[in-house]
Amino acid sequence: MSRKAQTFRKRDVKAAVEAVVAAGVEVARVEVAKDGTIKIIAEKPGCHSVKGNSWDQATEELSKP
Repeated sequence: MSRKAQTFRKRDVKAAVEAVVAAGVEVARVEVAKDGTIKIIAEKPGCHSVKGNSWDQATEELSKP
């Protein structure tokens, strides 16, 4: 019994994830279809706790008298 040809490689997935992370998006999960399609699902905003960010700081400064 022979195996099917591999439709994706680990380096393909790694490169895709690195590109998304470099764009400033947090990765929640990665799905690879049987045809080799790589789907990267981004983390939803607010799903994790982060203490402050630049928008929080900017709105605080604008609301100060």
